[in-house]
Amino acid sequence: RLYSKLCSKIKHIVKDDVKQINNCTYSIPSESSPNIVYITNTEMGICSCKIGCAGAFFKHQGRWQELWDSTSTKAAWTKRLIPNLTRWWTYGPRDISFHTAQVLSGHGCFQSYLWKRGRAISEVCCHCQSEKDDVEHTVFNCT
Repeated sequence: RLYSKLCSKIKHIVKDDVKQINNCTYSIPSESSPNIVYITNTEMGICSCKIGCAGAFFKHQGRWQELWDSTSTKAAWTKRLIPNLTRWWTYGPRDISFHTAQVLSGHGCFQSYLWKRGRAISEVCCHCQSEKDDVEHTVFNCT
C-alpha cells in the first residue's frame, strides 16, 4: 500500500530500490538517471524533489520551513542558528564537519557538556576563564 502511494506516478520502479530514510521519508532512484534520487515525504504527499550533484532545491521548501518553525523547543538551539532553511540550503556548507555538527547539536567539546558527563573537572572555559563554557558561550561570547 505504501509502495503504491509513493510510486503511483513513477512507471518503472523496482520495489527494492525504494529506501526508507526515516519514519515518513523515502528515497527513490530516478527512472532516467542513476545519479538522481527523488526524496518523498509521506506526511506532505508525493514529491519529486531532485537531490543530486547540482544540489537542486526541494519543491516544498515553504512546507519544510513551516514544519521547522512549528517544531518544539527541543530544536530551539539549532533553529536559532538556522532560522531560514532556504538560506541554509542555498548558502550553507555542502558537508558538515565534525566541529560544525557539535555546534549544531550543542554536544561536544564544551567544558559544560563534558563536566556533566564526568569528563572535565569544571565548567570553566579553558580559553577566557568564563564561568560556564557551553556551546552558546563558545559561539557568541568567548574571546
